[in-house]
Amino acid sequence: MTIDNIKSSGLYKASESSIKSKYKDSDKSRETEASSLSREDSLVLSSEAKKLSPIKAKIESGFYNQPDVLREVAQKLVKEFNLE
Repeated sequence: MTIDNIKSSGLYKASESSIKSKYKDSDKSRETEASSLSREDSLVLSSEAKKLSPIKAKIESGFYNQPDVLREVAQKLVKEFNLE
């Protein structure tokens, strides 16, 4: 018994115009969908995050680089971690 190969070169041919038409229609539907979904993003900060704002401002202003502030922070760290 002999089994011959099947030539598949012509089985899955699509015309170039049908492919272009399909993608053109798809692009139009995406544009319509995107325009109908226009909405604005918003950011809501938790109360904990809002408490960090003044600290961030102090860091940016250089407050924590002052010698007396550095000394006080170092002393609190030594006490907190029992490094005496």
